Amino acid sequence: MQHIGFADLPRFVQFTSLSPIFIGWILTAEFIIDRHGYDRFLPFYRVGNLCPYDLAVLLALAITWLLLRRHRAT
Repeated sequence: MQHIGFADLPRFVQFTSLSPIFIGWILTAEFIIDRHGYDRFLPFYRVGNLCPYDLAVLLALAITWLLLRRHRAT
């Protein structure tokens, strides 16, 4: 069986493989941070709106995607 690297996958597959991490963050924000009131301990956190923490997760995923895309399967 041949090894297929991340960079060799179609872009749709690349994005859908990283999307569960962002969905996990959204669910963590909804079910844990919002419901239990932990948002009072997070500066700049906005319930139900885009906040710096969401942008940080998106940035981390974008950097991960770029780094994984640079490595080609050998």
